[in-house]
Amino acid sequence: MTGVQTCALPIFQLINRKLSGALVASAMLLASGPLSAATNTQQSDNMANMGMSDAINFYIQALPMELDSLTRVQLLDKSEDILTNIIKADPKSLEAHRKLLAVYMQKLEYNKGISIVKNAINLSPEDPKLFITLAILYQKIGALEYSLAMVEQALELDPQHIVAKDYKVLLQKKIEADKAGGTHNSMSNSMPSSGAPHGKLNPVGAAAPSAH
Repeated sequence: MTGVQTCALPIFQLINRKLSGALVASAMLLASGPLSAATNTQQSDNMANMGMSDAINFYIQALPMELDSLTRVQLLDKSEDILTNIIKADPKSLEAHRKLLAVYMQKLEYNKGISIVKNAINLSPEDPKLFITLAILYQKIGALEYSLAMVEQALELDPQHIVAKDYKVLLQKKIEADKAGGTHNSMSNSMPSSGAPHGKLNPVGAAAPSAH
């Protein structure tokens, strides 16, 4: 190993830990949003909120369990099924998209998470938190330039967003560390298997990454 690679290794490990922490923080942020208030005049809204509550309860029960716990898998699957059905009935439910994203993060199904965040961005294109979340998911699958591009879009929406500013610095350092260590991929090589990122690099309606 060269001197440059030896120097880059601890930096790489530190940045990875910081980015992992950002992922957890983002998942908690998106999972903690308030439920939409049910109306007294629309039974479908009441049913959707009851389903949302059940999905959240299953999710919360699963959180403290070991990753390889069968019960945890079953609880997250139940939560996913409920939220998927809510979105089928109401594709514009941003809250259901947020909750389903948190489930996919817990299941480590990042490609499914990318698809959900893209849909959420279509519903709320001015929300910088969604672009930051998409950046984190791209980082988790190794698409660092796409991740950086999404952070930059978040900063276009909110130039003073502290998380986005810090995350951009971390990403830039990680890309530099990868280059120094000879592990950096080009944008084309690190692109998700099913297509380009969201936002300016990916027109609304473009195909979302497939699940693995």
